[in-house]
Amino acid sequence: LELDDTIIDFELTANRADLLSMLGLAYESAIVTGESVKLPDTSYNEIKENVKDKLTLKVDTDNVYTFLLKRVNDIKIEESPAFIKNRLMACGIRPINNAVDITNYILALYGQPLHAFDAQKLGKTIVIRNAKANEEIVTLDGNKRVLEQEDIVITDGTKPVAIAGVMGGLDTEVENTTKDIVLEVAVFDPISIRKTYKRLDLRSEAAIRYEKGIDRNRVQQALKHACKLFK
Repeated sequence: LELDDTIIDFELTANRADLLSMLGLAYESAIVTGESVKLPDTSYNEIKENVKDKLTLKVDTDNVYTFLLKRVNDIKIEESPAFIKNRLMACGIRPINNAVDITNYILALYGQPLHAFDAQKLGKTIVIRNAKANEEIVTLDGNKRVLEQEDIVITDGTKPVAIAGVMGGLDTEVENTTKDIVLEVAVFDPISIRKTYKRLDLRSEAAIRYEKGIDRNRVQQALKHACKLFK
């Protein structure tokens, strides 16, 4: 089953947010062992079509520090290859399908949350803003959430499609029929994310990392690696 592995047990302190990723643990281990860190190859070929011709982006809040998008065309949602599934299970993450698994793989490797939207359901506009008082969204877990003005939302220009940094919305979920996706990586204000997930009782793996702080130097590398895996 290719599940044989070596287990190294780390005891992490709460101030070491940099160790909430395999890459962070690799750097820490390299210091102890005197070895060097071998970074993954993130190179891939892009098509010439410009994503800006299909998607517009507007940020209307100061609580967004970085927000990057890529569009992936002509994908087939199916089971992930064994190496991805095995590494996710070793991290205690249940494999679901290749789209979800790739985002979780990058989360575990870089400590950088990603989110995949169904491109057709999302439409041609993304606006990130603070929520309106009592604005509502049905999240991926099927629950209706009532938002407050301090929450950050990703919208399709009209209605929220995700609670930024916490959980995506059900309306733009990637399904077996999905053909094209929009990949999002971002860095949000950690205090805002913490307040939102605490109030909504939505403590996700993404929110845990956002509240402790994301290394902005790895955001583009994480997005490129995700695109390579989709390729």
